[in-house]
Amino acid sequence: VLPGTAYLELADAALCAVGGGRSLDIVDLSFERPMTFAGRARQVSLRLDPRPDGWALSVSSRPGPGHERIEHLHARAVARAGMPVASVAA
Repeated sequence: VLPGTAYLELADAALCAVGGGRSLDIVDLSFERPMTFAGRARQVSLRLDPRPDGWALSVSSRPGPGHERIEHLHARAVARAGMPVASVAA
């Protein structure tokens, strides 16, 4: 089982890559289902969608092509008071 803190590390790395990182707080965190491996690799996706106050983020996975995605985490990353929100050109 992937520990909950690992999801937060993934989110932090993705937010740093788009220029947010340490100026954002993760809020409205919801763990949907645990990510288990059972001796098999998984394809893991972290999605960031821009929002006016920051980012919506989600983590999902699947055991391989042709399998349904399993949603593991949903959250929002919002700008700390007084900090600008980074934007990404489309």
